[in-house]
Amino acid sequence: TTRGALRFPTREELNTTDLLVMYAATGNNLSAIDQINLERFLKRGGGLVALNTAIAGTNGLWFKSIAGGTLTNAAPTISQGLVGLYLQDSQSPLVQGIANFDLRDELFRQVQLAPEAKVVSTTFYTAKEIIPQAWTYEKARARTFVSIQGASPATFALPHYRGMLLRGIAWAGKRPVD
Repeated sequence: TTRGALRFPTREELNTTDLLVMYAATGNNLSAIDQINLERFLKRGGGLVALNTAIAGTNGLWFKSIAGGTLTNAAPTISQGLVGLYLQDSQSPLVQGIANFDLRDELFRQVQLAPEAKVVSTTFYTAKEIIPQAWTYEKARARTFVSIQGASPATFALPHYRGMLLRGIAWAGKRPVD
């Protein structure tokens, strides 16, 4: 069962939820009460998937502590166009059987990861600037999957991206990835 809303879920809604997918501009701009509710949800073992600019906003350091990464600037530098995704761990169940691929979407440059985050894919802005684009993060009983891509609806139509995303959702929700 899925439900959606154009607002952050209430505590009561999170109490009956296994997995929260955030797909919102400056998604980490949560109120203090929403932060407490999200932390409570994750502490009990809930899963989180953050897409595109859900990792952006003014609460970056806090969000990094729960999602394993953030953008270091509330107004990130965005490049749009062809992005090459390079998969980092071919044994990861999220990308097993998927080859590196290109897509037309956004690339954010100021990504800051927690040391415990496991990078799933990267891209490059220059030959010396390799930037994480997707990662997983586990903290206590919670699991988080983050993918920076998703600004373009065409991205979700790509079977290899969709496969990685659906596996990330299943993994974060503690379900079989296949």
